[in-house]
Amino acid sequence: QHANVAPAAPQPERWARIPAALRDRPQWVLAGANKAPLTADGRAASSTDPSTWTDFDTACRAAADKGLHIGYMLHESDPFACIDLDVKDGTVPQVVEGYHNGIRAFDSYTERSRSGKGFHIWIEGSIGKGRRKDGVEVYSQERFIICTGDVVLDRPIAARPQQLAALLDSIGQEQAT
Repeated sequence: QHANVAPAAPQPERWARIPAALRDRPQWVLAGANKAPLTADGRAASSTDPSTWTDFDTACRAAADKGLHIGYMLHESDPFACIDLDVKDGTVPQVVEGYHNGIRAFDSYTERSRSGKGFHIWIEGSIGKGRRKDGVEVYSQERFIICTGDVVLDRPIAARPQQLAALLDSIGQEQAT
C-alpha cells in the first residue's frame, strides 16, 4: 500500500501510560521526524552520551511543544531491553500472529511502535550488542527506542530470562548489529 505513509502523530496524552520504571530514569530524548534522537532543545542526541539526555517530563514538554515523539535511550547501566517487532505492509499474517504469541509469552509491558503497526516489548535483561533477524531486533544498550504509550499489553516490565534466551537463540550470534 503506502510505504511512505507518514508516521502516526505523537499523542502526548498517552505518554503517561509508559511504565514508571522507564519514566523515572533520566534517559529521555525527542524523536525527530526522521527518527533521529534530539536533545530537548533540538540538537542531535547520542545514545552513548548521557549529557544529551533529559528527564521524562522535560522531554514530554519539549516534544509536545515541537509536535515530536519521545524516545528512551537504552544504556548498559539500566536493567532494560527492548524487543522491536517490525510490521511492514508486506508482512504476512503468520508473522504477525507469531509476534502476538511472543507478546503473550513475554507477558511484559508492550506498546505499538510509532508506525502503529509494529510492537516494542520491554523486559528486564542485558544482551550486550544488539541482535536482529527477519524484522525482530533486540537491544539493551546504545540504542534509542521511540516510545508511544500506545499500550498493547499493560503489564509491569518483567524479567523473562528463559524467553529472552530462546529468542536470542533463534536469532543467533551472527546477526550482531
